[in-house]
Amino acid sequence: MRAAVAHPLYVGRQPKSSGGGGGAGPFAAPYGAVTPWLTEEFNYASEAAFIASVIYSNEDPYNSDTSTNLLASDYVYPGKPHSYKGLYAAQPSGCSDYTPCGRNINLPSDTSEVWGQMGFKFSNGFTTKNTITDCGSIGEAQKLVFGRVRGTSRFQVIAGSNGGEIWETGYPSNEEPTAGEVPTGTYNMDQFADDATVLDIKFHWKIASAGVVEEFWMQNNKVISLSGDSSAGTAIYGIAYLRNLNQGPPVDQFIRVLYAYFWNTDPGFP
Repeated sequence: MRAAVAHPLYVGRQPKSSGGGGGAGPFAAPYGAVTPWLTEEFNYASEAAFIASVIYSNEDPYNSDTSTNLLASDYVYPGKPHSYKGLYAAQPSGCSDYTPCGRNINLPSDTSEVWGQMGFKFSNGFTTKNTITDCGSIGEAQKLVFGRVRGTSRFQVIAGSNGGEIWETGYPSNEEPTAGEVPTGTYNMDQFADDATVLDIKFHWKIASAGVVEEFWMQNNKVISLSGDSSAGTAIYGIAYLRNLNQGPPVDQFIRVLYAYFWNTDPGFP
């Protein structure tokens, strides 16, 4: 395990703008006037400093893989000097899970409710579809974000599922509800696979036995609101980004993570 060093950012930074759609870049980041509980803007002096950051968990081996997980300085989001570039290296068949290339953020403390905002860019032509063979029972999916919980199961945001075009969300004990699928006529995977379009997602996750337990926004539009019982999870303790890719083509693909903000107080998403 690498020795931890002081994190150069970011608990409680002031937001750069006060509106949902204004400010620097296509989306205000962070959103609104409520100071984030935890902020990740990838503003590190080196990849080593990024790997050593104390906001990350060390329990997963791919967290220290510096050969493919690169701090990418070739893209500059307005006002922010770095992004994190996670590489999904090509596999010949494309019919097995690609190695996760993301990291696990530990929240400052366990919580029953969290709001998050994250920005992503997908490489040109990014797809979860296998282009050379039928993978049978292995379904298409890129596991973009997990809400890690005590107890069992997870909250999640999945890109490119069910044929490679659908965005979907779910919550503990009901990870893939039909009601958690975003209609492809609203947003689909291909819309963001150009290494140019910024995908801004926002989510609200809550541990509860009834009522609204998950809300999901894309490009400042609320597209999902789910009610149910998420109490299979007893507390939310962390956020994982860029977990494994199921299927995919036999070529290298990548996803950039541009920013990540988390609140334990309602920031007033639109």
